[in-house]
Amino acid sequence: MQPSATASFPGRALLATGAAIAAAGAVVLSGLLMGLVGPGDVGEPIESGKPATIVFDGSPRMVWATADVDVHCQASSTAGPTSWGNTRMFQDFTTRDRFGVALLTAEPAGEHIWTCTAASPAGLSVGTPPLVHDLRTRTDLMLGVAALTLLALVLGVLAVVRRRAI
Repeated sequence: MQPSATASFPGRALLATGAAIAAAGAVVLSGLLMGLVGPGDVGEPIESGKPATIVFDGSPRMVWATADVDVHCQASSTAGPTSWGNTRMFQDFTTRDRFGVALLTAEPAGEHIWTCTAASPAGLSVGTPPLVHDLRTRTDLMLGVAALTLLALVLGVLAVVRRRAI
């Protein structure tokens, strides 16, 4: 007995859905990890070793440099907690020929005075970080893509099993 076209439709739908999920996951992963989606903005230039007023809106700010150098930053006026970290321990960020060298945070939102000093000559600027700018975000992204891939595989297996059962 020959299976009808309508009997195999659920299997085809599962296979197509699994393929679409896998393709979407691959595109999102590639775009985010390569910095094509949400690459960040280099922002406004600041002078190395000179105090600069940086506006925080509740999200971190990225220090960008024209060369891959070590940068140390220190907050000098703030009413709340501040932090800075060397971003190269997580991954290399590049946007418009600039290197993301430090990530700054400050609370509360508003203007804060920071002094950032480059270990060797380099032009510095402060702007927005890439969408994926820390280890936690990168890990969450990888787990999400792994979950999408697993779902796509399960749907593919279900489609094959269903097709053989018909």
